[in-house]
Amino acid sequence: MSMNWIELHTDTSASEQLSFLDGAQIVSLCAKYGCAAVACTDRNSILSYLAMEKEAERRGIRLIYGVTLDCVDRDDRYAITLLAKNETGRRNIFALMRLLDENQFPFGCCVTRQQIENHRDGLLLGASAVDGQLIRAIQLRRGVHRQKQIAGGYDYLEFPLEPYDTAAQLLQLAKEVSVPLCAVQNARMDQEPSEAEIQAFQAISYDAGSHERPDPYLPPEKLTKRFRALYVLPGEGEGMEQALSQGPAQIMEQIEPLEPLRHLLSRNADAVEHERQKQLRIMAEAALQQRCGEHPAPGIVRRFNWELERLEQLGMAGQILLMQEIVKTAREAGGRVSIAGTWNSSFLLYLLEITELNPLPQELEPNGLDLCPVSLLGTEKALLSADLRLPGELIPLVKERAAKQYGNKLLQIRRMVRGTRTEDEVKTLIEQYLMDCCSKETAEVLREDGAFYYAVHGYSGRMQMDPFFTSLHLLPEAADPSALPVGLGAPEHILSMSSFGSRGIENIPSVLLLGSPAQSVLVRCAASTGVRYQDIPVDDKAVYAALGEAYRVGDTETPVAAACGLLGTGVNEFDTELYHALDFADLHSLTRFMSLAHSAGAWQDNQQSLLQGGTISPAQLITCREDVYRYLTERGASSSEAADFMEFVQFGKAARAGYSEAQRELLRKCKAEEWFAQACQNIHYLFPESHSAEYAVSLARLVWYVLNYPETGAIVLGECSDYSVGG
Repeated sequence: MSMNWIELHTDTSASEQLSFLDGAQIVSLCAKYGCAAVACTDRNSILSYLAMEKEAERRGIRLIYGVTLDCVDRDDRYAITLLAKNETGRRNIFALMRLLDENQFPFGCCVTRQQIENHRDGLLLGASAVDGQLIRAIQLRRGVHRQKQIAGGYDYLEFPLEPYDTAAQLLQLAKEVSVPLCAVQNARMDQEPSEAEIQAFQAISYDAGSHERPDPYLPPEKLTKRFRALYVLPGEGEGMEQALSQGPAQIMEQIEPLEPLRHLLSRNADAVEHERQKQLRIMAEAALQQRCGEHPAPGIVRRFNWELERLEQLGMAGQILLMQEIVKTAREAGGRVSIAGTWNSSFLLYLLEITELNPLPQELEPNGLDLCPVSLLGTEKALLSADLRLPGELIPLVKERAAKQYGNKLLQIRRMVRGTRTEDEVKTLIEQYLMDCCSKETAEVLREDGAFYYAVHGYSGRMQMDPFFTSLHLLPEAADPSALPVGLGAPEHILSMSSFGSRGIENIPSVLLLGSPAQSVLVRCAASTGVRYQDIPVDDKAVYAALGEAYRVGDTETPVAAACGLLGTGVNEFDTELYHALDFADLHSLTRFMSLAHSAGAWQDNQQSLLQGGTISPAQLITCREDVYRYLTERGASSSEAADFMEFVQFGKAARAGYSEAQRELLRKCKAEEWFAQACQNIHYLFPESHSAEYAVSLARLVWYVLNYPETGAIVLGECSDYSVGG
């Protein structure tokens, strides 16, 4: 049974039906128990499509595209489930979702039954087991003739495990009208939820006016046993068995495999990337000649050729060109762009004026910062995304100009998140539930249960668009809006697509635009003083003395301390400890400080004790992922060996899984010291060096303004807040 089971109805945490299961989790559970397919049928939502299709592809299980819509006709309002049989059906789901947004009803979001009938081509209509038209007719004791009339308007009937009295009538009704009956479950939680999770679900349901108890996910074998144990009366067995296998099989036979939306969006990506590589090579060679003349130094040529070849091998030309255009637009509008991650280590991006930091070693160029590019280009993973941080007020303008340039090749992914209620609202919800629904003993236990509180806090908010997330994707071809769940986002008129909890599409170029108070302050300080931030020296000893004084004194109300906060290294106990360990006095040591401050598991309960015990010196500290690479290559590891080990350490895989025998052999071959192996195995995340260098330069410039033009201190203090961190 498990290998053929088809999960025809699911609700994820993106559904309007309360669920503690996210889309990828549901797909993973279905794949784990050998299901043949799983449908996404969230209530009034298709936000889980991207996450579910990605997990379905990874786990080798078919995804059925569907939705459950609130529907209204002349007599009633009810839920109706739609499954896409083919591409036409999926397009009609998207069209109905647009109508759901456009319709104006005083009682909430709905589509009309006539609108569904007008878009029925390519769709299977299911009589929903929860709030469905047929279920309501049975519960309201409509006549048998009316029930048959309703059932005949559907392609299949959902058959729930409970309530028994209602579901039992469906068995006879399905037989009489010859409509397939399909067993479904109403899973809203993982298989073995904790008591705190169950109580949290019930508290949120009670606040919404319901007394619903959540059903955990049941594996097909267990669900089948439950059905067979419940429906045992004469005449129930045959219909129930058909609902378990024959009905779902009949539905599945009508559903064609559909190309994932992610693949639709990246059609012809390879051919387009090839053309973009030609364009990038021409631009890069011209930029090199303009900067270095006809005969650049051999070391510069080697670095240039290696980077260009690696970018082409990894298929990243389109990404570079998109970044170049967005950065150019922001600068023309008077803004500064700080690029997060590993991009600042690229000499090619510096040549193309996408980044501002010269990453070359000083033996090649005296003002070079010697930023190692291995994290960006030394692994076999293409990086097709970039976080661009710019003054927030410029983001609408940048989007508008990008939309004009790229047209329907530009797609905006709007990330939807579940908003959080205020602490007072959550406490009120909880207290009302405990007072009305729980015994005194249970209430006392739950008041002390942090898991209960955080579950209520995390799931009780409404779905909303993340205001800090603007992700733009450059498609290989102009998109067909009818084939995608898209609309025109106002006011920039960009094709926009919403997704729950997903960053977007991984295999096409993209940029994430983030409003940055730090960059906004730099621009305002430059305008106020008439001194361009690009002209500020980053080797001014007074700047580093002022930073050191801020951490030694610990006064958080000064402009220098505020500048530190804007770049994510506030004057606090943790960062003060790091300052005393590293005692930065120049840009290089400030960069190391920034790296260690933004890493996780690298200092406390790890290298802090090694340093204090005299095992290592400050210069030996692993502060960034590139330190791991350098350590191993200096001891004889090949570039690829060191890069693979660095990648294993930087995201905490060594901490979670330990070393493989091959990795232990590499450490032995390199005669790696015991402290190094131990420290790497305790690291959960290592920050990239080139990101820290960008932070360090921004901080040095802000402090320079404050020292040389004291009036700019008010600008820095005015922007600083608990949320204004991260460059």
